[in-house]
Amino acid sequence: MIAISHPHYYTAMVETAERLDARILLHEADRKWVQRPSERIDFWSGDRLRVSGGLELVHLGGHFAILETLDFDRVYGVWRDTVVADDAKAKVLRSADRYVDAIPNGRR
Repeated sequence: MIAISHPHYYTAMVETAERLDARILLHEADRKWVQRPSERIDFWSGDRLRVSGGLELVHLGGHFAILETLDFDRVYGVWRDTVVADDAKAKVLRSADRYVDAIPNGRR
């Protein structure tokens, strides 16, 4: 089982699941970001999903939704040893927009 939490993994999640003979757990709110549909992807809904034992997935509103609600001005160590010392939130949102715009059918 693979629980996907970050859109950066969407491009390789199906290949990874096939290689590991695993299923993918992905929240239904992120369905629109899937570029390669697969029977291995299990969409789940709600705020929480108990997977097994004490393991539970928690949906926090999606990667981009969380980013937009956070209040921050600096980012440390995201791009190697680079520090974004000011206006970090706006810079990260602009970067995310560039990536989304580059994806075929990215803005649905």
